[in-house]
Formats: sequence, C-alpha cells, structure tokens
Amino acid sequence: MAIGVVLIGTLAAAPAVGVESSGSKVTVEEQLQTAISSEVEHRNAQALSPSSPQLLDLSKATAFRTSAQAKKVAGEDAQLRAQRDLLSRFDEAFTNFSSSVALDSVSSNGTSSTVQFTETTMMQRTADSSGQARPDYGYVFHATAVLQKEGGSWLIASVSHDAANTDLPETVLPSQAVLAARADGSIEKMLNKQKADVALRKSARSMGTQSLGANRAAVVDYAMKYWQQHNPAYRSIPDNCTNFVSQALSAGGWSQTGGLVYTSNSEWWYNGLLPVQTYTWVNAEDLYQFGFFNSNRFVMNQYPEPYLAGDIAFFQWHTELSDKMDHAAVLTFVDASGMPYFTENTNDHVNKSVVAMMAGYEITGNWEAFDI
Repeated sequence: MAIGVVLIGTLAAAPAVGVESSGSKVTVEEQLQTAISSEVEHRNAQALSPSSPQLLDLSKATAFRTSAQAKKVAGEDAQLRAQRDLLSRFDEAFTNFSSSVALDSVSSNGTSSTVQFTETTMMQRTADSSGQARPDYGYVFHATAVLQKEGGSWLIASVSHDAANTDLPETVLPSQAVLAARADGSIEKMLNKQKADVALRKSARSMGTQSLGANRAAVVDYAMKYWQQHNPAYRSIPDNCTNFVSQALSAGGWSQTGGLVYTSNSEWWYNGLLPVQTYTWVNAEDLYQFGFFNSNRFVMNQYPEPYLAGDIAFFQWHTELSDKMDHAAVLTFVDASGMPYFTENTNDHVNKSVVAMMAGYEITGNWEAFDI
C-alpha cells in the first residue's frame, strides 16, 4: 500500500526536516517524495515537444539530485530528447503531462534512503495534421530511488527499474542494446515499414469486418476502465496481459467453454471460487491457439484491411528466441492516419502507440491483429 502520494505540478523547494511549514513539520517522507517527484517531472519533460509551454516552465524548476546524478541526468536528457525526436518523426509527440508519485516503501538510516515508488502519468498528444485529436497516453511504472542526505536536504543519487522490464513508458530510456539498434538505423527502417503498412491499410477499401459475436465497443470500454485499477472481481497475476485481455473478451460477450481441463487449448474459462483458470485465459500463446485454431473465435485481420478498435493483438517480444506469442493487448484506438494504439497490462499502459512499441524494440516487426 502506498504510504504517500503527490500530484506533480510546480514544485517548491523542500525545507529541511524539522523546519516549520504552514504550522507543521515536514516529514522525511514528504522530502523524499518531493525529490522523487521533481526527478520524475524532469525526465518526463524531455518527451515534450520543444514548443511546449510546460517544457519551458519545468526547465526552471528546482532539482534535488547529487552532483553525480546531475551529470548522469545531463547525458540521459540528450538521449531522451533524441528518443522524442525519433518518435515525433512518426507522428508521436506530446504537449503536456500530469503525474503522481506514490511511495510504496521507504528504508532509511538517517543519511541514506531507498524508496520503492509507483509513478502514474497521463500525457496529451499533439493533434494530427487535420487537427483531429489523438488519444491521451498513460502508464503506471514501478521504480526504485536511492537518496542521500546532504546539507539537511534529501537528494536523488539514483533511479532504477527492473532491467528485465522491456515494456517501458515512452518517457524512459530503453536498454543500451535498443539504443544501439536505433543508432544503426534498424529500428527506423522497421518504423518506416510499419508506417507504409498503415498508410496502405488506411487507403484500401475495407474488406468487411468479420465478427463472431463479440461486442467491440464493450471490449474497448472494459480495457479503458480497468487498465490501471484492475477489476477486483478477477485475480491479478504477475504477467497479467492475457488475463486482462480475456476479461475484456468476456465483457464483450465471449462465453466460457469447457470447465474440466485447465491445460487444454480447446477450453477457455475462469473459476471465481477456486484459484484456477485455463492456460488459455492467462497465457498469450494459449489464447492465440484457442481463439484462432481451436474455436475460430479469432479471424485474422486480412491485409490490407484497416485496423479497428476492438481488435485483439498478439506480439512476439524481440528478446525472445521462439516463434510463440509472448504478449496480448486490446487495440483501443485508431487515429485518422490508421495508426493503432493499444491498452494493456504488465506493464499497465493505455493507448500506447505501435510506433512506441517498435521504437522501444519491444516487439518484432511481425505482430498480428485479430477481428473478434
């Protein structure tokens, strides 16, 4: 449970512990939260368009970091702005954001503190060339901050996240391997191929939306409602992506089938009384096998049919060495250009663009969307 939360706006300098502020003492947690929030805000600002008024305002904000961290941040800022510029070349750009930071746990010895925290951020995209609004992008991100006390103030010494986590927010730098792939041009080549694919799909006459009874609007509505605050009627699991998609499909009218063999790819069910459900309910490859091969509930989005909100998408992580599906998401928005946006769990994102997923080298150039 979070022990503190702050909405990020314009941050004032934090007074030292024990100093009176508005009639009350500022706690250690409040100082830690102010420092972490400032660091998150600074990092997120690097993703904003250069003309963003919020970017100008935040460039004047007080920083709470050690000299070593300041040097590291200066280098990362340049890389983050290069990431921003790469995304903007493919029409992924932001004008402003709002964030909140919750402290999940604090370990402190008086001069050093380690804080596990959760960041929740919403970002507003620029409009498309015709002036049509693109959807806001949001995410929930877990990270760890180490702070040192210097001169009575708590300063950020480092901020890190699980290195195995590749489904990162668009405001966070990817691994060195991804940065190298960007530098050699391979990622931009993949993005250009995706952009051409989207343009062709958009210009082609629709081949007709096939459906086997699912309510697309209900699937999208469920995903938008529960992407962040998970539905308490269901169990969440560490890798929750397919569990989330199955819940959305159920909300859209898919009926559960079977009930005896949870390992079978011909069954799809969830037991609300006992802690058991089919592999097809919670594993991407198994749901893919069930929906496409064993039940005919998925119909492959035929090229060059346009993408549609309510499609279910399956992805192969670039880091995996198999041809199995590793991830599932709900396609929740298609912009005027035909570009798809996905809402997912693990990590929790709403309307993450396919551009961002490819630029992060999270997925291969091959991914599949299915009508339902």
